[in-house]
Amino acid sequence: MPFDAQSADGAVPYRVLVVSGTGGSTAVVAIPIDRVEDTYRRVRAGVIGVGAIVLTALALASWWVERLGLRPIRQVTDAATAVAGGDVDRRVEPQPRRTEAGRLADAFNVMVERRQEAEAQLRRFVADASHELRTPLATVAGVLELHQAGALPAGPELDDALRRASQETSRMSGLVQDLLLLAHLDEGRPLDLRRVDLCEIVADAAVDASFHQRDRTITTQLDDHAYVLGDEQRLRQVVTNLVDNALAHTPDNGTIELRVRAAGDICVLEVRDDGPGMTADAAAHVFDRFYRADTGRSRAAGGSGLGLSIVASIVAAHHGDVSVETEPEHGAVFRVVLAQDRSPAPLPG
Repeated sequence: MPFDAQSADGAVPYRVLVVSGTGGSTAVVAIPIDRVEDTYRRVRAGVIGVGAIVLTALALASWWVERLGLRPIRQVTDAATAVAGGDVDRRVEPQPRRTEAGRLADAFNVMVERRQEAEAQLRRFVADASHELRTPLATVAGVLELHQAGALPAGPELDDALRRASQETSRMSGLVQDLLLLAHLDEGRPLDLRRVDLCEIVADAAVDASFHQRDRTITTQLDDHAYVLGDEQRLRQVVTNLVDNALAHTPDNGTIELRVRAAGDICVLEVRDDGPGMTADAAAHVFDRFYRADTGRSRAAGGSGLGLSIVASIVAAHHGDVSVETEPEHGAVFRVVLAQDRSPAPLPG
């Protein structure tokens, strides 16, 4: 069996093998193993070093995954559970946006904020609708109660009460129709799309407005044709609402100008008036539901505050854009932009 031994001075290790030969002879073989041991020590140190590096890398990778991956996802899960439990103000802490977890956290926060905005808007919508309906309902109920109690005998007083009740009923019916239209538009109900000439619609609206408002000056500036792919009934409602809004806010001797032009791939409809105009804050909310720029106007004079919101919803359903340019004492310009229909016109007959 081989064994290790040291040199006489102890500086060099040897691997020694003693072999017994024939005739009682013995052979001793000794090989220095200092280089082998040096190599072994280097290999062992290298393995230990590489192992330490690998373990350190694994630890760093685990920490990185925990910090940028699992922890944010756990935070999103906890926040989602809290929001579902009623803590609507819960948010996920900001994360590095270059990571998937960071983008997930940002998307979650945006989703929760939009949900809160939608719920707040719905609550305002329900409250405003209830407020609008309460007045005509109270009027009709009051007339009926007085009539049942015998406080309204036949005669001019009863006729006037019934007239007021009829007016409030008509106004309430119109409000319900507007609310129903907005609900259908919000649901994304399909439109009756066909090739429509905006110039024809605006010309008809101008004639109708001139018949009912002979003291106003209503002018038109129209191209020969401006075709769009849209729902004709809804587009007529857009023009009618814009014209009615201009008539409601223009002085008796004022001027309203209707323009339609086809430019490139779009058709532009403009309704200009020389009314009192609006402030920038009022213009920012003019398409909100139940919004009135002039809070002092009565409901009878100022409408329900749904006309322009219906315009915005119908235009949005047509993938168009509606905007307003206005300044106090400088009137307003309502502009509707729709995609032009360049398909060939159908042959007559």
